[in-house]
Amino acid sequence: MTIADDSQNRAAKRISPSSLEQKAEDNMLRAAARWSMAGGGSVWEAPGLLCVLTPVPMRSFNQVFVIQNLSSADDLFESIGRYRQAGARFRVRARAGIARDSEPVLRELGLRRQGGIPCMAVPDAGQVHPAQSALDIRRVEDTVTLNDHVAVVAEAFGWGRADLARVFTPALISAPGWIGLVGYADGEPVASAQALMEDGVTGIYYVATAETHRRKGYGDAITRRAIAEGARRRCDADTLQASPSGYPVYRKMGFVQISEYVTYVPEDAP
Repeated sequence: MTIADDSQNRAAKRISPSSLEQKAEDNMLRAAARWSMAGGGSVWEAPGLLCVLTPVPMRSFNQVFVIQNLSSADDLFESIGRYRQAGARFRVRARAGIARDSEPVLRELGLRRQGGIPCMAVPDAGQVHPAQSALDIRRVEDTVTLNDHVAVVAEAFGWGRADLARVFTPALISAPGWIGLVGYADGEPVASAQALMEDGVTGIYYVATAETHRRKGYGDAITRRAIAEGARRRCDADTLQASPSGYPVYRKMGFVQISEYVTYVPEDAP
């Protein structure tokens, strides 16, 4: 059993099976751990924290998740030290309620609030139907489709393709519960999504559309395909974290906001 698996299993034990909010968070933690380990990174736990570190510079893949209220700065201080020692840009994330209660500790350590992101869910996956679209959606099953997936995500998020390829590695293709999707228009990769399907929940990540192909319904279509993939694996709920542009699209599909994650970065971070 890897460190990531062990951390994920312990995280799973702390949630209530009936709590969609907790299940969504658990899926997010597992996904972050998968990306880290696929890229040769590390995952560790400390009281109230789950930490993921990768060899790439993007904060999106170097994260400290605060999963319980923090009463002391000691453990977070020690974990942050590991990121600084590695020269990694990082961020701290916490659900809104935990962030509010832990903010004195976060500020004590020189962290400032930098926005947040809503977590959304569809409690009943059966209510989301596949889209009628000309988009040719394929599973990521080899290096060709994986490279296409990386290219779409990198372009859409403004990241370096070489850096992203160090996290979205071929190790993901065989990872349990993980799938990647690429949407093609006239043979060109133009849309992407990932999903992690575990414990009856489909967590959807990195839904992206190439800039020149937006407003054609491709993001909607590939999200619905991810939901359908989860339904085939007996997942009965779907969750995601929504960008401002994606939020209205997901609302139309039947997603509702169930929580919000607040982001903190070092005071001197750009």
